[in-house]
Order: sequence, then C-alpha cells, then structure tokens
Amino acid sequence: LVDFAGVWLLRFYDQAMIAEQEAFHQKLQRKPHVQDDAAHQIVPDSKSREGLLRSPRHRDLRPPSHARDDAMNGGSEELSASDGGHAQEARTDTKEILVLSTKLGDLKFVLRPDLSAGSVDYIHRLVESGACNRCNLYRAEKPGILQGVLANKDIPTNDVLGGCPAGLDDVKNDCPAWDKHCGCHGPIMTQGAVGWAAGTAGGPDFFIDNYKRPAKFWGTQHTNWAFIEDDESFRIINEIWTLPTTPQGGLTRLKAPIHFDLSIIRE
Repeated sequence: LVDFAGVWLLRFYDQAMIAEQEAFHQKLQRKPHVQDDAAHQIVPDSKSREGLLRSPRHRDLRPPSHARDDAMNGGSEELSASDGGHAQEARTDTKEILVLSTKLGDLKFVLRPDLSAGSVDYIHRLVESGACNRCNLYRAEKPGILQGVLANKDIPTNDVLGGCPAGLDDVKNDCPAWDKHCGCHGPIMTQGAVGWAAGTAGGPDFFIDNYKRPAKFWGTQHTNWAFIEDDESFRIINEIWTLPTTPQGGLTRLKAPIHFDLSIIRE
C-alpha cells in the first residue's frame, strides 16, 4: 500500500510540474511586447500597436496555394529585388524557403501561404526591399520559444489573421486578458512551427515553437506562416540555447541579439 501511494504521489508531482512549466511558458508567450530597437529593450505594447491588437479580426480566407506545396521541380533559385514581376509570378510554381543568415549558420523557414497568404506576401516585400531595419533574434526561452523581429519601417505589416484550419473550430482557446476576442487563426503548433507573436496578424515580432510536444496550451490563436523542416536549423537553435541570456521583465533575452540577413530560395 505504501509503495502504491508513493508511485501515485510521484505521478501527481510529475503532472503538476509539467502543467506548471507549460503555464509559465504560456504566460511568457502571451505577454504583449515589442522590441525597442534603439535601446535593445523589450517594452510593453504601445498604443500604436494596440490598434492592431484590438481592430476587427479579419481571417485570411484565401484558398491554399497547392502549387507551392506540390511543385518540387528540383534546383534552387535565390530571390532578390532585381527579380521584379517575374519573381512575383514564379512564387506559385515552386516551394519557397525564407533563409535567415546568421553568424551561426542559416535558419530555413519553409513558407506556408496556405496558412497565411498575407504573411508570406509581407515576407516577400521585406526581401524585395533589400533592407530589413530590424531583423534579429532577441529572446530565448529554453527549450520552447525562440523569438525575433522582422521589420522595415517603410513596409506595413500584414493585417489579415490566418484562417482556421478544417476540423479545429472547436479547439478551446484560453484568451488572455489583453486579447479577449482571440479565436482560431492557425493550427495547434508543433516543433518547428513559426508564427507571429502576441496573437497579431503580422508581427513584426515572430517566434519559433521548439517544444517537442504539440503546444496545446496555446490553442489555435497564432497566425502561422512557416515551418522548419531541416536538421541544420534545429542544430542552430540548440546552439542559441547555450548563449548568454539575461532576465528582463519576466522574459529571457539574449545578451547579444543575433542579426540576420534575409533571402528566399526556391526548391
């Protein structure tokens, strides 16, 4: 009887610890914030961002671009600003990968216009502009959240939230106080999923889900727009976990944000 009680208590303790950890990371991810690039600080959302968070929540109901997922014609082509309209037309013919070139190597995001066409269009505008004023990774919540920003002051962010994937309408979303009207705007995130932070439609702050188990504690609130599939990208993420960090406002930020350059390749 004593042994049985001990096993039961141990299992109860383990479950409580897992629930506590998930609740902690859920709180961190949901906290609305943007990066103050001038001071390299993370600060609360300003009133200018509040309009985006509180505006009518439009869903991206454009049909999936199956050609982007299905066409695997071989070869690799890099997109630059000089490609112009030809590059725009070619997007529907091939699978596209956003490359974040860092000092540690290349992170590769397979773009998912079927989840958020507006977000992918925003990424294209950033790349085609030839300049990303604020492109860096600045937050590292080991083991589950790697967060950064993709911004150019001259390019407006996407304002259309992702649509709700088929069969997920009934998933419960525990909406945070600052976003009481959150809803289904993407799939339940799994390891490698990339979405916009704080429930926005277009960031510019984004995060990578690196949890090994499906992040059910986030529900379907986040607009997803890319996915990591290659081992090298995960190797780089694991290396980032080893870098020096510092606590700030309940978050864990990298002492030295990691700058990256952007390009798009086609495969």
